[in-house]
Amino acid sequence: MTALTDPRLHDVVLRYVARRVRSHADAEDIAQDVMVRIIRHGDELEDVVRVDAWLQRLAANAIADHFRRAVRRELPSGDAIDEEPPLELEESGQAELRSELARCLAPMIERLPPIYRQALQLTELDGVSQTAAAGQLGLSVSGMKARVQRARQQLRESLLTCCEVELDRRRAVTDVRPRGGECGNCGPRLAAA
Repeated sequence: MTALTDPRLHDVVLRYVARRVRSHADAEDIAQDVMVRIIRHGDELEDVVRVDAWLQRLAANAIADHFRRAVRRELPSGDAIDEEPPLELEESGQAELRSELARCLAPMIERLPPIYRQALQLTELDGVSQTAAAGQLGLSVSGMKARVQRARQQLRESLLTCCEVELDRRRAVTDVRPRGGECGNCGPRLAAA
């Protein structure tokens, strides 16, 4: 029995999808659609290096298609229009992921060199503009911008060393998983994933 014909695969796909949509019925429909796509595109597996990434891509595409269909409405005249998705639909699950990432990032920020930690604290956490932060620290605006960029880069590298972060086409976070062993920074759900 191959992994793709294993009956437990549906449960794995359903759990993945259910974390990204609100309705259990929608999650079931999308998971079923993913299973059909797996069967339809199973011949692509010969060229696939990581089956888990391939499956996640299929599931992510099915979820995106679901949301696109959900916002497409029919007018009484028979003409179809595309509406903007409701804000709560766009952000479903993203608040939880942001909260998990914040728990991961706090210790990473603390380990940054003091000049970079201070730059991020002022501009990203305290909401001070880079121009105002430069004045507070006695730096030029370009010096402050460079410091913030370096701090962001170091923080990004630290996060990506610890975790796999999945983004959608708009660069919004759709999933976060610890990479290999635990790095000790991740929130409870990430550590259990």
